[in-house]
Amino acid sequence: MPAELLWGEMIEMNRAQRANDGAMGDFPMVNKISWQRAGAVTEPGRYMFTFGWLTVTEEDLAIWKQFPDATFTLVELPVPHEDPELVQAEEFHLGTFELPIVTAERPIAKAH
Repeated sequence: MPAELLWGEMIEMNRAQRANDGAMGDFPMVNKISWQRAGAVTEPGRYMFTFGWLTVTEEDLAIWKQFPDATFTLVELPVPHEDPELVQAEEFHLGTFELPIVTAERPIAKAH
């Protein structure tokens, strides 16, 4: 996927691919976010991004502080639609995380 796409566009492409009845097989695309991409937030809370609202917990921050290069899976939360005409922003929280592979050329980053 091209890096210049905005996160919101990537999520919309993901939805379109999932709706395309198996065009990607049984493996949907997974959206991930790094601490840098999340603006290096330092406090738990709910933050607005181009793709929707992201809730970051104290536990999420503890992982990013220990492993600044970790990437989290974005988990979309169901949004109740009381009014079908009302457009609501997407809601996400952070799911599982991955650590980058450490090599001699790419040492582990140090937290500031």
